[in-house]
Amino acid sequence: MPFFQEATFHDRQATGSTTPQSTSSTTFIDITGATITTKNLGEPGNYAASTSLLVSNTNNNSTISIRATLDGVPVGVPATIKIRTKDLDIGYTLLTTISGIESGKVIQLQMATDIGTLTLSEYAISVDGVPDSRVV
Repeated sequence: MPFFQEATFHDRQATGSTTPQSTSSTTFIDITGATITTKNLGEPGNYAASTSLLVSNTNNNSTISIRATLDGVPVGVPATIKIRTKDLDIGYTLLTTISGIESGKVIQLQMATDIGTLTLSEYAISVDGVPDSRVV
């Protein structure tokens, strides 16, 4: 048997956009296009998700929140980004692991702001999934 062996079931996907999206919503709304549907790993699996964002807000001292949902249910704690200077693009990277995901589940990114208008200038999301039995 080789020292390194590629997993039989593996799910690596990515999506992104450079089309700006804006909202003044204080409740979470879906980020258009920031959706990935999990593939068949042969059993439930662990997904590592990496998200890179470029965001700004029209108000000083605003807070932007980003979260992931799995079939509409929030996963983990939302990431918060404090904006001190209005209209300044801020780059942010979020890394998270989601465990026990079955085939066909939808991972969706959402955003919200406490005040002002949040603009998401661009984003990229990638996921890397492996079966639970392969996680050491």
